[in-house]
Amino acid sequence: MRKKMFTGRPLVLVSHLEVYPTSSSHLLLLNQAAHQWLLPLVYHSLLFTSSHKLVKFHAAHDVPEERMRERLKLVRNLWIGAVSSNPKRRLDGDLTYPRPLPVTVITRLVLMCESLERLTLLNVDQNDWGEVEAAIPANLRSLSMGPIHGPFRIAKGSQLQQFTSINSFMRDDEVRGLVMHQTMNSFRRLSEAIDSDTLAKYAAEQVECVSDSATLKEYNIAICLRPGSLFDAHPLIDQVENELRKASLDSRAFVSTIPDRYWSDVVHDEYLSVRLAMFGALCILSSWKFKLILPQILKLEIHETRSLGIWQDGRDGQSSSGHSGQKPV
Repeated sequence: MRKKMFTGRPLVLVSHLEVYPTSSSHLLLLNQAAHQWLLPLVYHSLLFTSSHKLVKFHAAHDVPEERMRERLKLVRNLWIGAVSSNPKRRLDGDLTYPRPLPVTVITRLVLMCESLERLTLLNVDQNDWGEVEAAIPANLRSLSMGPIHGPFRIAKGSQLQQFTSINSFMRDDEVRGLVMHQTMNSFRRLSEAIDSDTLAKYAAEQVECVSDSATLKEYNIAICLRPGSLFDAHPLIDQVENELRKASLDSRAFVSTIPDRYWSDVVHDEYLSVRLAMFGALCILSSWKFKLILPQILKLEIHETRSLGIWQDGRDGQSSSGHSGQKPV
């Protein structure tokens, strides 16, 4: 068996994974010690825009082998959905409306991510939302969903603190349920400024219940101004602000504008910031751990004939080329 000595330092591993998230499978080709050490970094934030990769990932983890299922408890930040309308982002894929999404797989995966804190869920058909809604973990802290999502009824025991509704109309009882929920801090109605936009104006008319909440910190009607758009959004923004102040004088309800951004820019940047914050916290708060394991890390070996990939049907992979043949998420 040919071997290559790994001579890097642990912080180099972390930096590489931070900048190149799709290289996670290759880093897991290191020996068992490094494999276990890197798992929390790899699984912390997962992004799926392809139904093929989503189904394949689920199939590899929803197995009787407890070792694979346990890894999903490491997931804190999950993105499911594609956005083909944004030319600046690599968010293309087939998980987009009106194509049917693998709702059963999505539901099952969300259920298995028991420690999930942040979920971005896009393009789920309104008729399928009820099935997915039942899988939302009670300990979830932040949820962004849309465009045109189904009716959202927050569960009684939910610990949700932040909710973003993207390009979606909501009933008055849905809005009130979210505003009055005991743990809700931030409720955002996110849309883009277009000539036919009535969503933001309608959202402004629903702010009356904000004054009844003792815990809500903000009701934010956020309007994105598309890059390069020739549409003059200022009259629209003025109308929305006027409607809002007619309905409520509560300062927690306000209109904000986000220049030169698509809505997908906003939510994707937030997904990335959570992921990058994890790396920053790891390097600062756990630097002493790197010193403790440094002698072991410096002796790690990369085996060209044995893979420890994470999506190998629940087993350690075998490959003569040193790669599992699995593509990273």
